[in-house]
Amino acid sequence: MMATNTVPETLSSKRLELRPFIMADFNHYAAMLADPEVMRFIGSGRTISRDQAWLNLAQLLGHWGLTGFGLYAVALKSGEFVGRVGLYSPEGWPGLELGWCIRRPFWGQGIALEAARLVKSTAFHCFPDDQLISLIHHDNQRSVALAERLGGYRGGTLGILEKEVLVYHYGNKNMPGT
Repeated sequence: MMATNTVPETLSSKRLELRPFIMADFNHYAAMLADPEVMRFIGSGRTISRDQAWLNLAQLLGHWGLTGFGLYAVALKSGEFVGRVGLYSPEGWPGLELGWCIRRPFWGQGIALEAARLVKSTAFHCFPDDQLISLIHHDNQRSVALAERLGGYRGGTLGILEKEVLVYHYGNKNMPGT
């Protein structure tokens, strides 16, 4: 998908800032991608080395440059990096994906839900004709519950990155499930 509109560079809520990644985020970002419990259901399900985390972050920043949207760094208002949430749709991807990954110390605090709601609303404003999806490993019950709280409905399965994932769909403001 090539963007016809760009999304805002920053979004905020009462307790969160969604913003571009900065160098100060990298140590926490690399640690998040090296945590087996965090990475269990993301991508290949394997952890990512510090060198690979650098390349992954460069890829995410490049996605913004090429498409005008991407994954945000999520930080508390204090500035502490807590994860990433945003839109992802590289070449060959099955659709405009709403995705999230939060550092384990911040699980269970509603941060992913709060950030994903901001991104979902922005996506439907900027791309009203696009179908928004989330690709979720079938055993990832936390993400399944989050997708359902966001108004997502299960639309089948898809083989991607050598595994089968559930596809959750979100309706836009003119559709049910918003």
